Amino acid sequence: MANGKPGDHPYTDVMVHGGSEYGEPVDGLVRELAALQGFDAVRDEVADLLLELSPAYRADERAALTREAQQRLEAIRTRLGSGI
Repeated sequence: MANGKPGDHPYTDVMVHGGSEYGEPVDGLVRELAALQGFDAVRDEVADLLLELSPAYRADERAALTREAQQRLEAIRTRLGSGI
């Protein structure tokens, strides 16, 4: 059960605790998205995406998962920029 500590959820790890298991550049992109107008409408989508992609993974999968997260977060950014 979540208790508000680091490691509970990758989204709160980034936004509350300063970093997630992804590290940069994914964490920075999440923070950039959070600063965009309209982010409230997609906050849950971003949180769900990070959770979906963050189960324990092997080191050799980290680069592929990071690329996937970046691509999907960039798509969300594009939607926000076009007024969703």
